[in-house]
Amino acid sequence: MNDLFMLFVLFLFVSCNQKKSEPRTINKSEFEFSDLHNFRWKSSKISVLANEPSLFYTRDTIFEYLKGSIEIVDFDTDAVFQFKNDTLIQSQYIFKKIYYYTTQYISDYELIKNALKNKYGAPVIDNYNWTNSLFRSYPDYWGVSLTLGHLACESAWKLEDSTRIYLMLHRVINNNTIEIEHSVKFASSASIVSSG
Repeated sequence: MNDLFMLFVLFLFVSCNQKKSEPRTINKSEFEFSDLHNFRWKSSKISVLANEPSLFYTRDTIFEYLKGSIEIVDFDTDAVFQFKNDTLIQSQYIFKKIYYYTTQYISDYELIKNALKNKYGAPVIDNYNWTNSLFRSYPDYWGVSLTLGHLACESAWKLEDSTRIYLMLHRVINNNTIEIEHSVKFASSASIVSSG
């Protein structure tokens, strides 16, 4: 009963604070989502660092990484470039924008998805995954569903050179804090083989 009451209070709070935001638009000339942020597969760490000197180096037992903040158009991202044998095999960009009105995450997801569709064509996967359909019929409250973990969005592309692109939007819990993670990952065929 207590959980139901808390869910009701959360619903009231969020519904009172939801505001339909104006969708952002970025025209194609302004937003040309470049492959790997102007890098190519098999780029070395040195060549990536030459173009992005603010990145820092780290490693684990198998892979080496360059990490740091990169701006893509007007989106601030945490970027991770993954290397194996000094060869770029994957890059991921986690969008850092935090919104009060959680439906804006879905608007940004659709904006990035449409930019990727314009460049790479229709995705092979394009899903809104619902674990609970409480707000499914109410798009203005999909941000609430996202926050509650009832909704996760995913799109994926497979390019002719075996590059895979994954666009994801979902809830994560870090140190008992609910966060919304919106990211895009470019993976080479070498990273797919390396990860299993």
